[in-house]
Amino acid sequence: MSTPVNHVNNKCVQIIESERNKYAVNIMCPKLIDSINISKLLYDLMTDNCRQDTSNAEYIVVFKLTNDDPSLITRAIQETQILKTTVTRTNKYNGKKTIVDSFWSACEKYPELITEINNHSTPNEAKWLLASKYKYCIVNNFMPGYARAIYLYYLTPYIPYIPSIPSISSISLSVDKVPADEPLVILDQSVGWTDRLLGALSCINKIKNGIRYVGFDPNKSLRSGCVDVMKLFGQELTEITDSYMEFTGTTGNKHSIHSEPFEQGILEYPENYFDFAFTSPPYGTLEIYSPMNPVYKNWIEDFYKPLLIQTCRVLKPHKFCLLHLDDSSSCNVSDLLIAVNTFCDLKLVGKIGLLGMMSNKIRTVWVFQKIITE
Repeated sequence: MSTPVNHVNNKCVQIIESERNKYAVNIMCPKLIDSINISKLLYDLMTDNCRQDTSNAEYIVVFKLTNDDPSLITRAIQETQILKTTVTRTNKYNGKKTIVDSFWSACEKYPELITEINNHSTPNEAKWLLASKYKYCIVNNFMPGYARAIYLYYLTPYIPYIPSIPSISSISLSVDKVPADEPLVILDQSVGWTDRLLGALSCINKIKNGIRYVGFDPNKSLRSGCVDVMKLFGQELTEITDSYMEFTGTTGNKHSIHSEPFEQGILEYPENYFDFAFTSPPYGTLEIYSPMNPVYKNWIEDFYKPLLIQTCRVLKPHKFCLLHLDDSSSCNVSDLLIAVNTFCDLKLVGKIGLLGMMSNKIRTVWVFQKIITE
């Protein structure tokens, strides 16, 4: 006799709420989620006509958001865990590394910080404004609006960007037709704060046959936030184990999140499985999220290189892998990304730019394509 669906859902809810309580912080502080209108922000996300500029010869396209407020959705949902994150800073003169306190660490050191925030006219802004005074740092998140723009650019219509590079211009880049009854399967190797998950789900009604999202992240304290983001789009948690969550929506498409390092969990997936891959992995030890996140002795050899090799293995031929990644004080990756074709069939075919709304600084997303040569 099968287990009733409601019983399964109730058990899943109990497990995830237990996890939420386990990783909560018992400090009385105003919560961002209590001061925003998520329905309005979702509407803004799904109606933002992100500007596209193709005049910059260095980039395939440069995106610029017209509204970055939807980033508050994931910041609010994952706020407790975001405020736990510490940052490593390196002295450019002597190379000495120092750990900068997280917001919650600063609150424990300075009780007056919470008092000052509670007395401020805009408490949630005060969390940022007081960072310098109390010597803590709050990390940024990837804008879900940019994630949405990238998914729509590459998946609607599903036609690849063909690079004008002489060495590969003669290679056939014909696109395999996706069966009419199957969704596009997209990979996120490092789920993080759920910004790309939010961006992907916001595209479901724009992509023919929808999508199936598969993500990886070893930080289990983020799982309850993943559930909350899924719920915004009617995706219910229907299966949960210590290392896996599965969600099912009204369309029947299943999404899954693995609570384990990508280079380990991806091994259960077959070759040529995914239609698209896009992530923003950790910049070495620049940000320290949780003791559950592995710290690698050699980030290039132990993390980034396996990430690229395994992504290439599971990506279908001619499909794309996008990485939002750059050199940092703790790890230089540019040389590796440029030479990626020396150890797998991914080829660097260009870059996408993300233009900051206020800073006008362009951040880079590296674009790779799986091109198999004889």
